[in-house]
Amino acid sequence: MRERFRRFTQDRFLLLPFFFGLFGNAATFAVLFTTLIPTEQPVPLHYNIYFGIDAIGPWYAYYYLPAGSVALLIFNCILAFWVVRSDRMLSRILLGTAAIIALLILITTIVITRNLL
Repeated sequence: MRERFRRFTQDRFLLLPFFFGLFGNAATFAVLFTTLIPTEQPVPLHYNIYFGIDAIGPWYAYYYLPAGSVALLIFNCILAFWVVRSDRMLSRILLGTAAIIALLILITTIVITRNLL
């Protein structure tokens, strides 16, 4: 267990995507906390260029996507921690994809909330 932790914390290619993922998730929640106003009215959740708004729901549904990103980061971090001793490249791929997804969700959240204002 100590060797796994040592390998995990000493590899900058594991820590860098992990911290990018944490930053992406924290920034996503910060954007949502600062821009969303709770309301009783349904809000648009998805926009299609052909049909316009095609999904509506409660205001808290905006938090589903970032919550999924946090769950993915935690799941991939646990998997990366357990396989770092046997396959370091797989650990890097797991954390790298979680970081990329977190940053893409941050961009999506910024675009969605920009249209709300």
